[in-house]
Amino acid sequence: MNRIINRDILPRISKISKNNKEKDLLSIAYITWLIFIIFALGVVTVNDLKPMFNQLIVNLLNIYYYMEAFILGMDSYLQYNLPYSFDFWSIFVEAINLFVKVFLIAFIPSVIRKVLKKESFFNEVVILLGAIVTILEILIVVGLILLLIAFVSIGKNRVYNFVQNLNYFEEVIWNYFEENPVKIKEKSLIIKFLLTISFVFVIDFAMVRLLNFNIKFSTILACSAILLAWLYQNKSVTEPFLLKKLVIYFIFFIATLIGNLKNELSILETPLLFISIFFTMDRIIALSKEMRDLIISKSILFYYDHENIKPSILLSEIKEIKYLENVDIGELELVRQMVIRLRLELEEEFLILSDIYMKNGYEKYIQFVQGNVYFINLELDKIPNYTNLKLILESIFDHNNQKIFIPKLYEEYIYILISLGEVEKAKEILKEVSDYLTEESLNYFEKEYDKAKGSN
Repeated sequence: MNRIINRDILPRISKISKNNKEKDLLSIAYITWLIFIIFALGVVTVNDLKPMFNQLIVNLLNIYYYMEAFILGMDSYLQYNLPYSFDFWSIFVEAINLFVKVFLIAFIPSVIRKVLKKESFFNEVVILLGAIVTILEILIVVGLILLLIAFVSIGKNRVYNFVQNLNYFEEVIWNYFEENPVKIKEKSLIIKFLLTISFVFVIDFAMVRLLNFNIKFSTILACSAILLAWLYQNKSVTEPFLLKKLVIYFIFFIATLIGNLKNELSILETPLLFISIFFTMDRIIALSKEMRDLIISKSILFYYDHENIKPSILLSEIKEIKYLENVDIGELELVRQMVIRLRLELEEEFLILSDIYMKNGYEKYIQFVQGNVYFINLELDKIPNYTNLKLILESIFDHNNQKIFIPKLYEEYIYILISLGEVEKAKEILKEVSDYLTEESLNYFEKEYDKAKGSN
């Protein structure tokens, strides 16, 4: 429950929206807000740190010309001089300025929500626009792009489904790096950096001396080759490969916009810019198909809360119970198989897999497993004992750091507390989980609370 889309964005969209049209419009507003933050971060970084970047480029050029003269035995060589004095406090102030301009803007919605208090679709749109209206040019560019993409699909849940897919992709990537943590060794990083610089120098030297290429062009070619080598390293592992592609395409898209934000384009440059943006967006859209395949094969949340999953997908991903009983497939895949069985209403098989889960001592999804076992058993219990049910639920809630949050469990718990006369405790729990409950559920429990309070 520590990812921004899963923790904050989707619950708010689901809670505030009354229909699919509002879901799509709010999804567009949130996507615009997130892109604005990234875009603004890039603009501010380039503007504030440009002197440092320029100095770094000049120093690298000077090193290149010195090495070239050393190899060729030249007595004189070209050296650039860019007046720049390192000022720690100036850099520190620039860093603070960066925080104020970007990260403070990211928190504006939280501040405005506290002022407006009442949650509604209109207020949420006002809040998000209030955060991004400070830079009108970016708002217009991003807004037009998103509206162009979504114009024909407002109200069909396509934009909202896109946000959901981002959530599922985020979950898959998060799970991958949790199981395969990146080990960063300083010595290895230094060696890789030196090898990279050496490679760029060799390519530059060869192209400039042998082919009379411009050093800027040869450097771009060398860096592109390094980037491609990094991209296709361990291509067989799908999760990091797709993440790298997404990051590269998105950075290129943002860099293209930032690079031309303040420059007047000539007649020739305008179509080139259009082609660059078009093909970058085309690559990002094409990447969504690969992301979709990864989500279907690895995501747990996709099967847990996505609506209208085709039966053919469920049947293609399910594994026979006899294999799952004899082969250790790991916690993530075991839970995924359990969720698929819930969607297919194979409750007996779910209970068998829940026993395997408990025997293996897994913890990350134990609340999900025990919660669904609770509901399956509850259907068989014709005369429920609320006191016993309360104790069972409290034992389920004892598990922390869970991967799946089940609002239905808390709704059940609140209902039982009200039935047992513990209305104040029910009110407290309701306040804690209100962001994850629908408006209909909140209104129902408010009425039940008032009724129980009045009878007492």
